Amino acid sequence: MKRALSFFLPLCLLFIKSHSQTTISPVSAEGVYFTAIFFSVPEYSSGITDGNEHRSGSAGYIHQSPTPAGTTVMNKKVSVPFNLYNPNDSTLPVNVRVFVDWNGDNDFDDKDELVYDFDYNIYGHTSFGTSACWKNSMTPISSVNVRFAVRQGGEKADAYGGYTGEIEDYKLDLISDVGLVVR
Repeated sequence: MKRALSFFLPLCLLFIKSHSQTTISPVSAEGVYFTAIFFSVPEYSSGITDGNEHRSGSAGYIHQSPTPAGTTVMNKKVSVPFNLYNPNDSTLPVNVRVFVDWNGDNDFDDKDELVYDFDYNIYGHTSFGTSACWKNSMTPISSVNVRFAVRQGGEKADAYGGYTGEIEDYKLDLISDVGLVVR
């Protein structure tokens, strides 16, 4: 019995840790939100092929990752345009962050998984658009989870919610370059 516990207890703790990292705390859908994320607009986005355009309203949390939003190449630069909307009457400070789970461990806590960090003051009843830009990792993994997070109020958006704003999850297929050898 003691042997069984010494074997299963670490497995249970690992299971609890890995699942607690991916939990999203409620995000209020009443604040600033993403109206569109463009993985597909050739004249604005770059580094992604076969991409999709995602338009949504204020939902608090949107899980789009079962179907890939596009394909990208390891060690290449990516630019993904997005639009925000402030439904409030007053100007609000916001923070937008993009996280990429490079190692496939279902969290966004590891080194270099925060790939974009942007602060902005967005006027009331106004849309704002810009692009999140980053360089892909050399990690040999077939797909990566990408999390877009916006938080209103001036504090930094974390990957796990619990604030007024929005979180949207996507998946990108990650392929190696033709001349790149993955070991």
